[in-house]
Amino acid sequence: MSQALDPGDLADIKEAFAKYAVLVFPGQHLTHDQHLAFAANFGSLETKLAVYSEGNRARTPAEIEYLSNLDLDEEIKQTENRIRLMRLANRLWHTDSTFKHVPAKISMLYGREIAPIGG
Repeated sequence: MSQALDPGDLADIKEAFAKYAVLVFPGQHLTHDQHLAFAANFGSLETKLAVYSEGNRARTPAEIEYLSNLDLDEEIKQTENRIRLMRLANRLWHTDSTFKHVPAKISMLYGREIAPIGG
């Protein structure tokens, strides 16, 4: 995934996705640019809503949503943190982009640090 895919490998991945719906690629170490390049193989990329927020300080490019329990100062988000509360609500029911006229075909999750239990 960190290198450009040859057409045969890309076709195999697309076929596997059509068959299984969920694919796991363990042991990947990607930069944001590599992640975006891989994702672009499957269509145009969405821009996260936070890009349009006033005073936005992003850790990631506009096409990558950053999910963490840490704030921008690397501190654990406080109980009343607006973003934390929104993420908690998303746990109850959430499907990416179903509200859009043309919903997303694929969502990709790239975990850098995952809890050993329950992650």
